[in-house]
Amino acid sequence: MEHQTIEFTKDLEIGLPVIDEQHKEYIRRVGILVEKCEVGVSLEDVLSSLDFLEKYAIEHFDSEEYLMRETSYPLYDEHKAYHEYFCRQLDGLTEQIKGKDGFCEANLVRLTQLTFYWFVNHIRTHDTRIAEHIHSHPGA
Repeated sequence: MEHQTIEFTKDLEIGLPVIDEQHKEYIRRVGILVEKCEVGVSLEDVLSSLDFLEKYAIEHFDSEEYLMRETSYPLYDEHKAYHEYFCRQLDGLTEQIKGKDGFCEANLVRLTQLTFYWFVNHIRTHDTRIAEHIHSHPGA
């Protein structure tokens, strides 16, 4: 079964270059993992890629949270809770893959939904608000 991939396009840019680059790299890496899974890779390779994605997500979220704190973003706690949710979901998926199911089709679908659909929706709604806040409060 072929799975959908997503490319980072102009409509996903929020106007904060560091954050845009991190988003672009994350989406690229997930796309590589999905492609690898479609052709078949070892469980070890999948887990290694997921480990990278988890660490990268944490780094990225730390960058966003730093910007939010530095600019007194009013929805900081809510936004941070979305980040924590994503990390819990990705960690849970990794644990499920390590368990008896391994890397089955259902887990690939779950990975795609979590990393593409959640992440892209998060960029378009929540991260866009951060950028709007920062741009409307220069020097904040």
